[in-house]
Amino acid sequence: MEVRREKEMWLVRLEKGEKVKETLAEFAREHYVKGAKLSAIGAVDWAELAYFDEEKQAYENKTFSGGLEVLNLAGNISWVDDETPMVHLHATLGKEDYNVVGGHLNEALVSVTIEAFVLQTEAISRQVPFGPFKLWHLG
Repeated sequence: MEVRREKEMWLVRLEKGEKVKETLAEFAREHYVKGAKLSAIGAVDWAELAYFDEEKQAYENKTFSGGLEVLNLAGNISWVDDETPMVHLHATLGKEDYNVVGGHLNEALVSVTIEAFVLQTEAISRQVPFGPFKLWHLG
């Protein structure tokens, strides 16, 4: 991971072999980023995505592998408690056949790089219970 800061914006470059959410959580912990909006592009070897089935009230997970172009990662960073950052991301991934898949990103493995732009906010993050999952609210 390579990190550079420009005022409230952090530029975070993930390297081949790093796990996306795990590495971004490590970044948040190391640099005390308590609240942020995040967007990124790049490429991954595999990704596990989730889709929330409202009828079943549960997430359904699916893994995709092979070279995947990260067309967009969007989400936020907040904290569960004083020691545990929460990286919440949604992903749009392009496949070799030019089809696209997307959903809630559980985790992914960087194949070439991920270039993330993290806009830090002064808002205090807190956990709000909402149905079968947690909704993260800034404010």
